[in-house]
Amino acid sequence: MKKNVWSNSWLIPIAVLVVGITALSIAKAKMQPVARRSPSLSPPSQAAGAANSTKASGNANANSSKNVLTTGDTMHNRPAPNFTLTDQFGKKISLKEFRGKTVVLAFVDSTCTTICPLTTQDMLEAKQLLGPTAAKHVQLLGINANPQDTSVADVKKYSVEHSMVNDWHFLTAPKKQLEKVWKDYYVYSGVVNGKIDHTPALYIIGPKGNEKLLYLTPSQYSSINAESHIIAKDIAKYLPQSVKKPNITQVKYQTPNEGPKQKVTLPAMTPTGLSKTVVLSPKKPHLVVFFASFVPNIKEKLTELNKYASLPGSPQVVAVDVATLEPSLKPVKKLVSEIPNLHIKVAVDKTGRVADSYGSQDLTWFSLTNASGQIVWHHDEWLKMSKLQQDVSKVLHKTS
Repeated sequence: MKKNVWSNSWLIPIAVLVVGITALSIAKAKMQPVARRSPSLSPPSQAAGAANSTKASGNANANSSKNVLTTGDTMHNRPAPNFTLTDQFGKKISLKEFRGKTVVLAFVDSTCTTICPLTTQDMLEAKQLLGPTAAKHVQLLGINANPQDTSVADVKKYSVEHSMVNDWHFLTAPKKQLEKVWKDYYVYSGVVNGKIDHTPALYIIGPKGNEKLLYLTPSQYSSINAESHIIAKDIAKYLPQSVKKPNITQVKYQTPNEGPKQKVTLPAMTPTGLSKTVVLSPKKPHLVVFFASFVPNIKEKLTELNKYASLPGSPQVVAVDVATLEPSLKPVKKLVSEIPNLHIKVAVDKTGRVADSYGSQDLTWFSLTNASGQIVWHHDEWLKMSKLQQDVSKVLHKTS
């Protein structure tokens, strides 16, 4: 699923959700007057289309907006539909068994490298913010939103890759059974242009089994810290009275401005750990590749990229780990230590602000800048190095 979640392909997922919730609101309004707002249909602006090789405008902040956070839409205490599905350990899990706890329920594509890692990081950090005592009263659940990769192995793989295997139940079932749950929660899932598209919905369900709030995950890597604080503060409202409420303060979201037209300095990752810095200068060409340690076959991909970086005539190649999605930097350090004769520079984007400023919409994501600090080419997903060399040389020759 592409990370530019508010593109035309998202009209169907959002429409399904809004129609369902609107119907619910109308029914509720007949019983009692309730002021509410529908999920926003004026979503944050995104970078130009993410589909494979594309010339970009050269503007930084292509994937950022001043108002990207979602504050949760009220669900009017609708009874949350029950389901019984299978988790990553092969165990049958029902929603109703978590009565008495506040449930954070997210719909997650088991193979996603775009919006879903943001959703799961939001919910994981939100629970951690509550502290260990309050967290005992909160249950994290994921439901597979992928209509193709529905095996227990698929949800276990995602859980392991994101270091969540013991932090939640990631539930799956045959497609027909999942479709019923998607329908019950107004979630769209389908295949669009060969890619999985689904509504990035996250629900808070109260201890009595009633839906409280609904969020649609922001698509900015830099939003995770602020968004997780919003979710944590909302979860705290539904904790038992006997539990001391954690003091969670609001974190202001700052629009990223660390783009290609500015000099950007990032901490460097070396085989021995963080050391010195990597500088992205607007005065010379760079090929910047955004990645995370959970990207499939990332070791092999970075090894290929390292060989490309050693070729005569190649621009400076910088691989940037989007650390807001990493449980720790240990996997990144291990990756770097396993690449022999390092020619690429590996940097760590601890805030996600650089990735957003460069318009990254997926992992992996290629951005090529020229000597004027303009993004002149970008590409979604991995490329064969022969094709990469051809495309980069062609673009730099045209723009030099």
